[in-house]
This record gives sequence, structure tokens and C-alpha cells, in this order.
Amino acid sequence: MSDINWPSHTPAGIARREALDLLDQANQDFMFRSVDYHSLGRVLVTGPGERVAAMLARMPDRTLKAFALITDGSRDAMDQSRETAIDTADTAADVAADIYLASIDALTGYLGQFKVDVERDGREFDLGELCFGEDSPFFDIVFDLHQPPVINAQINAVGYFSPGDSVAETAAVVAAADLVGEFQKPRYFAYDADICAHGRSGITGCTRCIDACPADAIISIGEQVEVNPFLCQGGGVCATACPTGAMTYAYPPVDDVMTSLRAGIRSLVDAGVQDLCVLIHDDTRGKELTEAACESLPENVVPLGVEEVGSAGLDLWLSALSWGAATVRILAGDNVPPSVAQELNHQIKVGQHFLQATGAGENRIAVIQPSTAESFVDELTHSITDVQSVDGATTSGHAHVSGKRNAIRVALDHLARTGGVSKDQVELPAGSPFGEIIVDAQACTLCMSCASVCPVDAITPGGDLPALRFSEFSCVQCGTCEVACPEHAITLSPRYLFDNDARMSTRTLHEEAPFNCVSCGKPFATESVMSRMREKLAGHWMFQKPEQMRRLEMCEDCRVKDMLMSEGGLSPSSRES
Repeated sequence: MSDINWPSHTPAGIARREALDLLDQANQDFMFRSVDYHSLGRVLVTGPGERVAAMLARMPDRTLKAFALITDGSRDAMDQSRETAIDTADTAADVAADIYLASIDALTGYLGQFKVDVERDGREFDLGELCFGEDSPFFDIVFDLHQPPVINAQINAVGYFSPGDSVAETAAVVAAADLVGEFQKPRYFAYDADICAHGRSGITGCTRCIDACPADAIISIGEQVEVNPFLCQGGGVCATACPTGAMTYAYPPVDDVMTSLRAGIRSLVDAGVQDLCVLIHDDTRGKELTEAACESLPENVVPLGVEEVGSAGLDLWLSALSWGAATVRILAGDNVPPSVAQELNHQIKVGQHFLQATGAGENRIAVIQPSTAESFVDELTHSITDVQSVDGATTSGHAHVSGKRNAIRVALDHLARTGGVSKDQVELPAGSPFGEIIVDAQACTLCMSCASVCPVDAITPGGDLPALRFSEFSCVQCGTCEVACPEHAITLSPRYLFDNDARMSTRTLHEEAPFNCVSCGKPFATESVMSRMREKLAGHWMFQKPEQMRRLEMCEDCRVKDMLMSEGGLSPSSRES
């Protein structure tokens, strides 16, 4: 933002300019990994024959080699279009020479690597292999003219175009002409599988990153998730939605952004700037609005540019408020995908519950969606005026702490202290990343299925005693335990405890006296487990005799010995002889 001519005629303006220089460092002084695309300009144009014909007529550019896949069987329209196009083109080579009639079974991929499986007359083909052979069976670019498109992601993969009208078709051809050659794109994310709460033992728990991703770049691979870096477009909402911090944004790294943001806010507070507002905007539409309004924006508004607004979440918002900002505003334009907007609204709702409970005022975090560029400044000013009476300059001296949950905890501790919070807890909306589990003691048999699948070790067994232990701060409300419980005895209860000792302690949710083996006396189960087994097996033909039912009450070793003695001929008398 330092290249923008921000007004600096007053002490507040000068302080803001210096703070923006600090924020710029987060966007400059970091190394990032990248992914590489390779494109030869081989374009697949697919859809109904009439639309495919019209699209080919728009493609005289020699840099693109077009292949046509007609899916409605209308070959006549295609032939007529090719004749017209050849008459107007420089050479016949400018027009598609390969036309195929088939239906699409599957279309996947990205720039330089689109795989197309088709079916015709009951036979299946890899269209890329038909066109290019087995060594390089991929299309580089796809013009999908179906309605609805074959791939229905909210953000298309690089090289995939689904234009809805003639204007968009022309724009797609122009854009595709620039997608020939070799390209690099940042690898926007970092993923720590060790703290991922997606699932355990075949049971799926948290799917928040998958649900929120507008590019459909994240899939489940069992107990973990996998991000396709070529499909990822840097929306960053996966990191915002992740309850554990397993998914983090890496362009730039979140720690760099947070450290620079703290330095910028502190410098403004030290300079005496009051009612500071951190304005988060993206690098496209949001940046355009902010640059256009730079002369008119109040000097207590500090813009924070990020790749996508979905990449900033609760840890950044709450930390900004704890460091001295009075408000945080997220500038969301009409380019924000629906899944990102939905997740942002959910995260803001959680944050507002936190702030209301701390006495700080729930409207200190909000989204603004200006209807026009001209109304942007007025809407922003009106949005922050209502909360300028809040003591936003009560700052915390704490440095940024790594780890999403730790950053939230430290920020909330400060806000709760300065807000004079009188509550010991706050109830949170469903899907929040903090909370407890409620265990129905009448239904729970202490089978420990929940403890065996908990991905964050929030639930643990009681050691030598039949008991269920729980550490609330570790719980991310993923729901894996709830799904795994065979007795349906677990209910999620999202909340946050302000008392640090209560939040960090381990407590017992349910315990019973052990059931002892009727043969050797060793404890091996609980009375509730034994009662449930007796009840379920009471009518079974294998447990109609008293000795058979008694065998259920033995530990594993004694049960095997008893079976050998009574059914294998190893009776006491036979052993004596």
C-alpha cells in the first residue's frame, strides 16, 4: 500500500503512512513455494453443436489449436460453421480439424492437465489419448459451453472457462490466448496433518475446509484431507474455517501478517490515533475501491490488503482489537464466492458472541458491502461511527503468539479483562471451534469408542479405572466422537470458558466402578457394559445355558480357559488322569 498517495498532512495521517509501511513488509519479506503450469495451447471446445460452432468461429488465433467435442449430436451446424470460418481465416489450419461426437463421462484438471473421459455407443474413451496419444493425453484449456457447466465450482480452475453468453465467449478467447507457455502460481496454503480433525478410524469428523473451499480443491483421503495446489486459487477460507490451525494461509504466512499488523496498530496507538479501524480488503475489487477512496477515507482507517478476504479470520480480528483497534471491517465485494461469504458470516457471528460476552460490543467486527464505489466511504464511516464510543485504545502488550487457538485465547483473555466480563462462559453458535461434550451417563457404557477416535485427544480414558476424561480447550467440536458413540450418548455443546484454569483442566465426564471377572477377580469391564451384553444376548441360542451366560462375565483369559475345559475335553478329571 506504500505506493498509494495516502494523505499525510496531519499527525494521524503521518502515523498511518508509517503504519502502512510496516504492513507492507508482510507482503514483501517472505519466501513462498510455487506450482508450475505448462500449456501448449490445445483447446477443447465442448457443448451443443450450435454453440461450439459459434465459439470456433471466434478463434482465428494461431496460438490456440482447437478440438471440438459435440455432446448433442448436431454435426451439421458444426460443418457449416467450419466452412464459414475457413473462408474468413488466414489459413485452414486456424480452424479446428478434429471434431468428435460423444457424451462426457468426466472432466477434471487444470491448465495443461485437463483429462476428458467420453462415451459413445456404449464404449468409453480417453479423448486426450485419442487426440494426442498416451504420452501426453491432456488438453491445456477447456471452453465448456454446457448449461450448467460440467464443472460447477464457484471459482474455476486455471484454464477452464464456462462463458454464459457471446460477450463472455469473446473474453474467454482473449484470456486463453495468454495461457500458452509456462506459468507459476503461489502455493497458497500449508497443511499440518498431525493436528487435523478430519477423521479417525474410518469415521469422518470435521469437513469445514472442504465445505468452504470455493474452488473444490480439497478432498477427503481418509483420516486427512488433501489440497490440490493446482486447483487452489488462494481463497484462504479453508484456513479461516479450520478449527485447529491444521490449515494455514501461506501467502504471506499468517505469523508475518500478524506481527506486522501488531507493529502497525501499536505505532498508531502510540501516536495518539483514536478509534482505529482496520479495514481488510482483497487485492482485486477491494483494492480498487480503497485506492479510489484514499483521499476521502478517515485517517483513523488503516487498510490491510490480503490476497482474499476469506483468508483473515477470528485470530486476526480479535488480535487486532486486543492490540488497540476499535473496529475491524471486512470489505466484501460482489466477487466474494458464496461459500466464502457464508463462512465469513459464520465466523463473524462467533466473534460477535465473544465480544458481546466480554462487554466490548458485538458490532466491533462486521462486513461492509458497499452498493457502489461512490457510497463506499459513507457506508464505512457510518459503520464505524456507532462504535467509536467504545474504549478501543485499551491495548494489550502481548506479542503475537503462533497457533490459531492460542492467538484467539490470548486476545480474548485481554478483551475479557479490559471489558470487565462478569460471565464465566459464553454459549456459541453451532459449528464453533470451542466447546464441551455432554455425556448421557445413563446411556454411556464407557466403551471408549469416543476416546479412540478423538483426533485432538480432548477425550481420554481413565487409565486403570473405567472413566471418561475431557480437556475442554483441546475440543474443536468436530463431532467425530458423536458419530462414533454406539449408544448415541454424546452431544456437542459449543461454548467458551473465560476462566483459564477451568478451560485448561481435565475433568471426568463419566465413571463407574469396574466389573470384576467372576473367575479370577480381575477388573475388565463396567457393570453397564455387562448389563447391556446380558440384555442383548438373552435370547441368543448360544447363551441359553447358565454356564454359557456365566462365561460372558469372565475376562478374556478365563473365558478361553473355560471354553477349552468344557468344550475341548480339558475338564478337571481328564487333566488329573
